[in-house]
Amino acid sequence: MRYNNIILGHVLEHVIDPVAILELCKKWISDNGRILASVPNKKSIHRQAGVEMGLLSRPDDFSEKDKRHGHRRIFGPDSFAECFNKVGLKIIKSGGYWLKPFSDSQIEAWYSDKMIDTFLKLGEHYPDIAGEIYIVANYYLQDQGNTI
Repeated sequence: MRYNNIILGHVLEHVIDPVAILELCKKWISDNGRILASVPNKKSIHRQAGVEMGLLSRPDDFSEKDKRHGHRRIFGPDSFAECFNKVGLKIIKSGGYWLKPFSDSQIEAWYSDKMIDTFLKLGEHYPDIAGEIYIVANYYLQDQGNTI
């Protein structure tokens, strides 16, 4: 069976080999199909703040929460895109969402619904420091020179 859309929402940071997973997905997408994937962003403003406060030594260090959630890696925009490029998937759109300046517990305690909506939109304007990054990709047939 082939699928029009495969959604990998916060999957690739958990698996042993994200490139192997994308290879499988490439086999499963239909001719007009797309892979939509999102992962936490190591360049997130909240990770950078964690470094400045001495809670992390580097933005891609694992916090206790990362460890509890079973994260095996923390992607940046470049390393995320590299996985798709390695398997011949064409990135047709990428970006970020959810500008996250505080920890989850602080957000839960302080943010109103309007603040959450606002910070989701702001993440789209500032993808490099957004809490989450995403890629939309499809299979690019090199021998035909076009996108399916």
